[in-house]
Amino acid sequence: MKRVQGYKHPVATAVAFSLALLGAASALAGPVERAQAKRMHDRLAGVPASEAVLDQMESLIVSGQVTQAARIAMQAKTFYTTTLKNFVTPWTNEEQSVFAPLNDYTATVIGMVRDDVDYRQVLSGDILYVGGSGLPAYSPTNNNLYQQMEDQDVDLSNSSVLVASTQSAHTGLPAPATAGVITTRAAAQAFFEAGTNRAMFRFTLMNHMCKDMEQVHDVNLPPDRIRQDVSRSPGGDSRLFLNGCIGCHNGMDPLTQAFAFYNYNETSGAMEYTPGQVQPKYLINQDNFKPGYVTKDEGWSNYWRSGANTVLGWDSSLPGSGVGAKSMGTELAHSDQFARLRGGKGLQDRLPASGGQFRRPQQSQRHHQRVPRWRLQDERRVRRNRRLLQRQLRETHREIPAPHPGCLRACRSRSVQRRCRHHSQPHHGAADGGRLHRTCADDGRRAVLPHQPVGQHQGEQPLRWLPQRHRPGAALRPQ
Repeated sequence: MKRVQGYKHPVATAVAFSLALLGAASALAGPVERAQAKRMHDRLAGVPASEAVLDQMESLIVSGQVTQAARIAMQAKTFYTTTLKNFVTPWTNEEQSVFAPLNDYTATVIGMVRDDVDYRQVLSGDILYVGGSGLPAYSPTNNNLYQQMEDQDVDLSNSSVLVASTQSAHTGLPAPATAGVITTRAAAQAFFEAGTNRAMFRFTLMNHMCKDMEQVHDVNLPPDRIRQDVSRSPGGDSRLFLNGCIGCHNGMDPLTQAFAFYNYNETSGAMEYTPGQVQPKYLINQDNFKPGYVTKDEGWSNYWRSGANTVLGWDSSLPGSGVGAKSMGTELAHSDQFARLRGGKGLQDRLPASGGQFRRPQQSQRHHQRVPRWRLQDERRVRRNRRLLQRQLRETHREIPAPHPGCLRACRSRSVQRRCRHHSQPHHGAADGGRLHRTCADDGRRAVLPHQPVGQHQGEQPLRWLPQRHRPGAALRPQ
């Protein structure tokens, strides 16, 4: 596997490293190793393996060559057409949906993984993967090529089907203006359309460095490069800017200036590059704060090299500033944060943890974000009523212990509800202060309180009013 200054290819290396942990628990061939080989192939390829492939992988696992066993699973066609496609596709749209068609962004990452290309070029290289013979030519104005490749279910592991090329040869971009997947048509359509091009930077940071803007928030950096469209007193309150807005824009705006010449034209369906001319979107809403920064070129600076975000591990051999998207992509891709997290991002869903154990299915954070608002409000209401009930019980010095398993009857009163105590069984035994189960009065309007000793029945003593479902008796009612 190719190494560049200690940096390994992200996907293949993460697969090998994670799966290498499987071999630590194995020394002899047996059903465990066979199961590990099968699970490994299922997770990586997404389809069952043949007996011959399992035999080969099992022998490699037993001999400690787990990396080679993983590579055998990665030779399957479905590793590229399904596993890698689903791995990369959420990066190509703002919704982060896996249900998007194959495009030049996804195909380029798949090709780089297949050909073991230095993955740092994903944000800076003049690289593009297109279709081979028998497929339509690449078009910078539509996605027909990749849509047909997906419809025909072509073998993306075949280098004659998915062919390495350059963006400068197919898109009309000059080589210095190319920046890996940032300047692909799919990325431009998703992140350069309208807006202020800040979306491209934010989603690049999320997808390739696993950091959203809130995680790099730092209010202590100078705000001199924040554009005019950012109000310094949102809603008339400058504290909102000084404690919120500034923390993201003081680092994002100087870096996003690298995209000042890029735009996606929705009418033509192509990305536009206007060297020497700043896109009008960088100059909108000038009246929000006239003394703000006016973008005049595509020169960028990385203010995050000082302050709290030095923990991202910026490469000291790079200047920390430059011109254009290519040099800015290089700045991001050469950081320690990119190297650390690019290798393992998302593979937890498919790869085993240490000791041969596999991660149990879990609901993602995005799932919890999709919980309806009314359900969250209802849960908060239930918690609030539960706290109210506990406070009412403390104020009245009434303590309701857990009911005896045989005490399943309930006394229904018009004003309160109490658990009826069975007359023949002690609640906790003789050591419980002689607390015996008692029946209610014949009229059904009085109940013995759960904590009340025998002989001290004083009739009905209602608590303060509570909703029916939150009364103590309702809480103890059998389901």
